[in-house]
Amino acid sequence: MKALNGNVILEPIEAGDMTEGGLLYVPDNAKEKTYRGTVVDISRHEWNDFKAQNIYTGKSELPNDVSVGDIVFYDKYDAKEIKDGDRKLVVVNKRKLLAVTEKSDD
Repeated sequence: MKALNGNVILEPIEAGDMTEGGLLYVPDNAKEKTYRGTVVDISRHEWNDFKAQNIYTGKSELPNDVSVGDIVFYDKYDAKEIKDGDRKLVVVNKRKLLAVTEKSDD
């Protein structure tokens, strides 16, 4: 699967059932959803009205602050859930990403 039009494809990271100390079980209705995911693919180009555009393609290339394998945070209202076979993925526009952490060491 390939990201298009300034989007990023993420594999969501589910919140665990235990507290950080590992002592208490947290029931589903009390869980605070953690909206973060691992970057699977990044679109290289996006239409951008605010920067100088390439006169031949009409598009501009924006710098990527994230790369494949990074863990990013996003708002659930900016994400679209999709399926690729049995795999659940999320598509978010690059501009809507909130923060990035170090690459996962998996």
